[in-house]
Amino acid sequence: MSSETKVCPQCAETIQAAAVLCRFCKYRYDAPAVAAGPPPRRGIPAIVLVIILLAGAVPVIAIIAAIAIPGLLASQRAANERGAASSLKSLTAAEADFRANDRDGNGIEDFWTGDVRSLSTMRVKGQQILLIEPGIAQADATPGGPMTPFPKGGYLFMAIKFDESGKPYDLGKGRNPSRFGFCAYPANPSSGRRTFIVNEENKIWAGVWGGGPVERWPSHPAAEGWRGLD
Repeated sequence: MSSETKVCPQCAETIQAAAVLCRFCKYRYDAPAVAAGPPPRRGIPAIVLVIILLAGAVPVIAIIAAIAIPGLLASQRAANERGAASSLKSLTAAEADFRANDRDGNGIEDFWTGDVRSLSTMRVKGQQILLIEPGIAQADATPGGPMTPFPKGGYLFMAIKFDESGKPYDLGKGRNPSRFGFCAYPANPSSGRRTFIVNEENKIWAGVWGGGPVERWPSHPAAEGWRGLD
C-alpha cells in the first residue's frame, strides 16, 4: 500500500488516500465518531417518587392530626356549651315576657311549662308568639312532639318536669303561676361535656352530662355537684 492509498476500516479494500467515501462499501470517512461511554442512567420513575414521598408524609400527617384534632374537638365542645347556656338565657327571657305580657291571652300571669317549642309556635289570635328563635324550638326533645328534634349547636332542650320537691312544674294546661325549669343537654358525647339547667331564678347551673335530660330540679344544686355560672 503506497502513501497515495489507504485501507477502508470497514471492508478492508484499498482506496485512494484522499477518498472520503469508500467506493466498495460506501463507508464515509468524514462521519462523526461516536464516543464510547457508560450506559445511560435511568431516573427513578415519577410514581415511585410519589409513593416514597407519601410514605414519608403519612407519619407526619398522623402526628399532626393526633395533636390538632383533640384540640379542635375541645374547642368545638366549648363553643357548643357556651351556645347552650346562652339559649337557656333566651328561654328565661321568653318566660318573663310570656308571664308579664300575658302572651297566651288567658288573662292570668303564669309561666309556660309544657315544652320548649311552644314559646315560639303557640298561636294566639292566629299569630305565633315567637318568643324564642326557631333553632331553639326545633331542638326541643320533649317526647311526643310533632317533629324529630334537630340539635342547636349540638344541644337539645327540654322543660324539666318536676321541681326540687318532686312537684310537677305543669300545674295544668302547661302553666304555673310562679315556677318553671328548663335543661339543655348534649345530643351526643362529642357535642359537649356538660348539662345546663335554669329556672325562674334566672341562674344557669352547669353539671357533668348524665347522658340525657334532667327531669327533676336538684334539691341543693351546689351540694349535688352543679356549678353556678355568672
